[in-house]
Amino acid sequence: MTPAMINISSTSNVNFTGRWFFKVDKPINVSQNLLYPYGSALDALCPVSDDGSSPRIDLSVTLPLFGRNNSYLYVDNNGLLSFKDPISSWTPRPLPISLYNPFLAVFWADVDNTKAGNIYYRQSRDTGLLARATSDIRNYTQNQNFQAQWVFVATWDRVAYSGSTSNRVNTFQAVLITDGNSTYTLYNYADIQWTVGIEINGTPALAGYNNADGSSYYTIPGSMTPAMINISSTSNVNFTGRWFFKVDNPPNISQTMTTPSSIATGFFSTKPTTMVTPSTSNTTSQQSSSTASNITVSFNSTYPKNETSQNVTTTVEPHTSGQSTIQHSLLLVLLYSTYNILYDLYYLI
Repeated sequence: MTPAMINISSTSNVNFTGRWFFKVDKPINVSQNLLYPYGSALDALCPVSDDGSSPRIDLSVTLPLFGRNNSYLYVDNNGLLSFKDPISSWTPRPLPISLYNPFLAVFWADVDNTKAGNIYYRQSRDTGLLARATSDIRNYTQNQNFQAQWVFVATWDRVAYSGSTSNRVNTFQAVLITDGNSTYTLYNYADIQWTVGIEINGTPALAGYNNADGSSYYTIPGSMTPAMINISSTSNVNFTGRWFFKVDNPPNISQTMTTPSSIATGFFSTKPTTMVTPSTSNTTSQQSSSTASNITVSFNSTYPKNETSQNVTTTVEPHTSGQSTIQHSLLLVLLYSTYNILYDLYYLI
């Protein structure tokens, strides 16, 4: 019901441009509370510090995340969970980022809890909390045998922005859930009243996730735009204010265009996806150039993260006769065709 509908063909909730997917046989009960329990009686507190973070938090489980096992994390005041080093940056950056510091960006913005608010965190094996987490995961996935064994809850409660002179505050939360094999995260947005600090021409908040080298990442739509003020009224699981992702293993690049049968079965859901950019997609860029001394054909292919980027360069000395030129042109076409066939076969096997 807005002019923005003219652009719906370029949007998606399953990372397949133009496609939206819904599960409509069994609506989810949305009457339950959005936020998991938190507060001073349950949790530890992050230091009161502009751009600070928690101490290193050693986990009581080995946490599968982005294809690796993690044993600790940091709760960063500026709205992130990081898994190698604290992140103090108050200005979000477009994803992907090759920091070799995997992170979950719940609401990456210029939080300042010296102005207002508290940042709570805890890891838990409480049976009631595990039962709630188990129910949520089964609602949002096809993994009906999932049984939560551990939960981590981080809550930014009524936090202000740097330079704040108003009473505008945000409350949001991240919940990590694992059974030791699969790991999921919930981002819960209860109340968002600001998206950027006092910085002139500041960048609005970003939400999503990014693995160590940026080969797998996801950015929640509206990030780094004024639309982030409305994130508490959005969802990818038909639970207003909640976003849900599976984060134990990044999806293969070839799975970015997927079919609904392979997607998590939440009422309004999407699975985590690798948003491919030209610099990281598994496509082939061809570049040819000729000079008076030689003809060079260069193939620069970027493979998935566990593959090796290959550069194949063929240099052909030119000949003066027209026949030789034709022969070498045919040779170049043959080399190019052979390369593409081998490349396609590589991914079909």
